[in-house]
Amino acid sequence: EAAGFPLAYMSGLAVAASLGHADVGIIGLTEMVKRAQIITSSINIPLLADADTGYGGPSSIARTVQEFERAGVEGIHLEDQSNPKRCAALPGKDLISINEMVARIQTAVAARKNPDFMIIGRTDAFPYEGLHASIERAKAYEDAGADATMIMLINDIQDMQTAVASLRKPTLVLMSEKLNPLIARSTLQKIGFPIVVYPLSTIKSAVHAQENILKSLSINGTTELAIDQLVSINQLHELMNTQEAMA
Repeated sequence: EAAGFPLAYMSGLAVAASLGHADVGIIGLTEMVKRAQIITSSINIPLLADADTGYGGPSSIARTVQEFERAGVEGIHLEDQSNPKRCAALPGKDLISINEMVARIQTAVAARKNPDFMIIGRTDAFPYEGLHASIERAKAYEDAGADATMIMLINDIQDMQTAVASLRKPTLVLMSEKLNPLIARSTLQKIGFPIVVYPLSTIKSAVHAQENILKSLSINGTTELAIDQLVSINQLHELMNTQEAMA
């Protein structure tokens, strides 16, 4: 928000990592919603959230939508992996059928109280079934009522253009450093993506900075040599609106 972005995103991997777990379906709805509540109460811009597979069957999916709504989230994406799910970057993912995912989307759409709450249908099929099968899945999710779609790990400009041209509703794209080629925002806008998600940029940079400062302290016995990597306490208070909280 301070950097000027109009929208924030909460990654399931990032939440799992912050709780000391791998992104392999260990954490569930309770942990995700609790973190979403903390974030939405701390910012004044909309939040999109990763809702994994919906955490179970139809009743769980309906509850997932309504709990995220109550948490103040503006929208979620649901994916077409089986339970337990895995991070999109990991191999060996199991996909459910198109019909099963259509049922998930229909359940989610029927459960929401706010018609403006966004339901995004995410497919992880690209590495396994290819571009055209992924597009067919996304089309089916659109027809099921999803407000938008996301084809995970699509990374070629021509493939992106084909996907956007093939779909009726907005489709989002994900950029992840050291996982897929990074494409400039201006190029992605021209292709037709309304939202570009950078799910792990902040946690990757935070881990890098933390490793550096700890290595410096361990080797040198002081953080003095890495002082330029640190913000001041005043900058922290400014980010946290400490003066406002004390008023």
